[in-house]
Amino acid sequence: MSMADYKDILRKPETQNWLKVAICLNSTRDCLLVIAKGIALAYYDDIRKAIKQNNGIPENAVCSQCNTPNVVAFAPKNKCCNRGKCHFHDIHKPRNCPINNLCHEIRRHILKQHRFSKPTWINTDASKWCTDPWHIAKCYLPKDGYSDVNQAEDTDFNGIVNVIYNCIFYQTYFNDDLTHKKNVCTKARDVGRKFRHAPTLSMTSRDSDTAIDTLVSLLKSIKHADHQAASLTTVDKLTQLKNGTISITDQDIATTFEHYKDTSPTVETRHWTLTSCCFLRFYCCLTGEDYKALVINEVTAVDILPERKSTLTSMLVHNAIQK
Repeated sequence: MSMADYKDILRKPETQNWLKVAICLNSTRDCLLVIAKGIALAYYDDIRKAIKQNNGIPENAVCSQCNTPNVVAFAPKNKCCNRGKCHFHDIHKPRNCPINNLCHEIRRHILKQHRFSKPTWINTDASKWCTDPWHIAKCYLPKDGYSDVNQAEDTDFNGIVNVIYNCIFYQTYFNDDLTHKKNVCTKARDVGRKFRHAPTLSMTSRDSDTAIDTLVSLLKSIKHADHQAASLTTVDKLTQLKNGTISITDQDIATTFEHYKDTSPTVETRHWTLTSCCFLRFYCCLTGEDYKALVINEVTAVDILPERKSTLTSMLVHNAIQK
């Protein structure tokens, strides 16, 4: 397919609907990022106040000596130890925190505040709990795909929504009751999941409108005065995109594809479909990057046999051309 063919696809109503949802997801994620970071700091302050009251440890006491395995016991329920040998505890073994067991107390609060009592300890670095509140927030991320995401700014929509949902402390900032099985967070998470795994880069108007309405409901549920202005500004943007009162610019498209490229399923997850290939061709047409070089770069990073890499590269390049 030529660049003109891809640009024609971009102009189709179904593709425009897909782009609307993509832009809305990005905008919602950016808004929630700022809010989640602020709440993470407030959560850390709350933990330290409780520890001072209950254990007498000053709020300015800091520990950077404990690694996560030092403060998390051997146990399959901790989502770090499987049956048999525990690689999580290969180097660092459980021990007492040298600062009056400060890190163990922080761990206890993290566990208590997890909605399902299953913090993902493998995602976090306990040595940074006292200096970077986001490393506490990382305990509420999904188990897979986030261990190397060290900054809040690098966390995707799915990750941020999971932090808000899984950490009970965040409930006080939202009107919706997050204890319900279906709530603004789980519904928004479903929107992100369906979008990431859609079989094509297209959506019906009905599906697009429903997805945007779900994101708007999440943003409107934010009740804390410090965050309402930002959330309502984002709601206004989403509403205008849904109603078509603001147009999708070339810059919007380029930014969306850049973001989608960085967060889309990788080769190693085995979700690289014809759609993924088609998406990368879109991206390369817009940015001028070499598609084949981009594919080779992705495949090179995967830990598979050399002959398999060659076959996979040929398949991905061929699929995009056929698409």
